[in-house]
Amino acid sequence: MIFKKNRLIKKADFQRVISKGKNLPGNEIKIFWLENQLAYSRFGIVLARKVFPTAVLRNRCKRLIREAIRKNLPMLKTGFDVVVLVRENFFALSPKKDFFDQFLLPLFRKAGLLVESNV
Repeated sequence: MIFKKNRLIKKADFQRVISKGKNLPGNEIKIFWLENQLAYSRFGIVLARKVFPTAVLRNRCKRLIREAIRKNLPMLKTGFDVVVLVRENFFALSPKKDFFDQFLLPLFRKAGLLVESNV
C-alpha cells in the first residue's frame, strides 16, 4: 500500500491535476501529472464505474496499480502529483506481476517522471 503522504485524496487535487497538468495517453492507461511543490510525489487512480461495473473489479485494479507504484517509488521523481486513468481494455490484457514494466514504466519514461540514473 502507498503511504498516506503519497496519495492524492481530495477531489480538488484530482481536478487540478487533470485540468491544469500535462497528460500522456496510452492504450490501457492515461497519466496526468503536475508539479506539486512538495518534497514527495502523490498518486491517484481514476476508474469509471461505467467501465468497471463491480466494486471487485475497481478495487482489484486499484490494488494492482498501487502495489506497482509502491514497489517502484524510488525510481520515480519527487515533487509531482500523478493521476492514473484506467481505460476499459485494461483487464482484457490480464495484468500480471510485471504490471509496472508493461504499462506504467513506458508512460512514466515518456513523461520524464523517472529518476535519471534509472532511465
